[in-house]
Amino acid sequence: MESGSSVAQASVLDGYEDVLGLTSGLLAATVGGLRRGFQSAEAPRVRKTPEVDADADFDALLEAVAKGVVTGAQWLSASRALWYYDQVFLRHDDWSALASALIRELATSGGIDHVRRFEAAVDFLRHPSSQRHVSRALGNFVMDPDAQVVAPVLNLLGEVTDRAASDLVLRLLSSPSRNLRRAATSVAATKVARGHFDAQALPELERHLERQLSRGLDLDAGLDTLDLAVHVPRTSWEAVESRLRDPVATAMVVRVRSTRELITSRKAASLATEVATAIQDATPTHHPIETDMMLHRLVREALVHTHKARRHHAALLLSASPYGPATADQVLALTHHRDEFIAARAWAMLMRLPCPTPPTGPRQRTVDAMPDRHLARVLINVGIHDRPLDPATAAGLAARLPARRRSEHHGVLFALGMHGSPELERLSEHADDGVRRAAAWWLLQGGATRDDDSAAQRGSRAN
Repeated sequence: MESGSSVAQASVLDGYEDVLGLTSGLLAATVGGLRRGFQSAEAPRVRKTPEVDADADFDALLEAVAKGVVTGAQWLSASRALWYYDQVFLRHDDWSALASALIRELATSGGIDHVRRFEAAVDFLRHPSSQRHVSRALGNFVMDPDAQVVAPVLNLLGEVTDRAASDLVLRLLSSPSRNLRRAATSVAATKVARGHFDAQALPELERHLERQLSRGLDLDAGLDTLDLAVHVPRTSWEAVESRLRDPVATAMVVRVRSTRELITSRKAASLATEVATAIQDATPTHHPIETDMMLHRLVREALVHTHKARRHHAALLLSASPYGPATADQVLALTHHRDEFIAARAWAMLMRLPCPTPPTGPRQRTVDAMPDRHLARVLINVGIHDRPLDPATAAGLAARLPARRRSEHHGVLFALGMHGSPELERLSEHADDGVRRAAAWWLLQGGATRDDDSAAQRGSRAN
């Protein structure tokens, strides 16, 4: 197993979690995503045995859903139990309640809480008994015109190969909603990389790329477009390139299609060495320290790989490893980097890591002093990490609405919504219709989904 030539079953990963005192499902969920994302063999499905009480797992889930207190560990256990059977028969209302609860929690969770639910959702979305119900819940959620969080849910479509999912992603590329278009572009890049689209889909992908790239390529807001441009087949890119009139955007795509990195190779290597060395030095060890080249590779991919899925999984693997706490602290320090693009990449990576050590964490930094370029990502980090949002800060954030920049507007509401701030009640009566409807949506969700059993892994701290 350590050589990577064999696949560890879920029971083996469970054993490692027990011995190491890790959050239940931390390794299983992280490894499951890696296997699918990089097309390696999945662990074999274990059929029901006398030692496995799958019915009890499912009954416990239904009871927890009814009470509104489901943990990520319960979702994982139930999704595993689901696959002990070829068919599972539940009342329609039970399936609907289960699917709706899972999708809602997927949108309002972060860190390991989100990763566990995402893995469970993939299992439910793939199983023939639950697929229809989860698909409907997903569609209803993301098509809500007031939905404030869509990408974490829409990402599920990158995990299924059926034609209906691919057709939906193609349609959403032309959605009037900017959030849906961006999320669909990211999912489309994942599906192209995994070979989900057939040749008939390529013209629509080419038209979308041409529309986006003709406006110029912003290496901040346009990373999803760049991701898609890198992964479409060579013939598709050549067709797009022949119609572009922006030499800067064209040159950028050509370079990145070759290197698969957002910055030059020399700069990427230097950055990874600097950060990985600091992480390794700050991590306690019982062994003589030798350069950990896997750590260097993961840091490099998490920060500057072109493909969002690779950045995502590299960061999650670091988060699940003993390097997690030191990685969070070093990446937070990197948010001060003189290169604005690298600082932005650090803020994005921090969303997938444990909460950094106070007092220098995002909650203690003055939002008003943050450059506009980074403010939205700072606010997303404020919402994801569960260090309390004090009333004065919440009131200061609410006073920024309606914000001039769309990303700031969304970030403020996300931070307030995830913390269930009382400011939302006031904002639900705001004079601005967009603010009023967004606040009402967050009040309906009820704030972030955070599991008590994962507090240690999240690095949660009261101060």
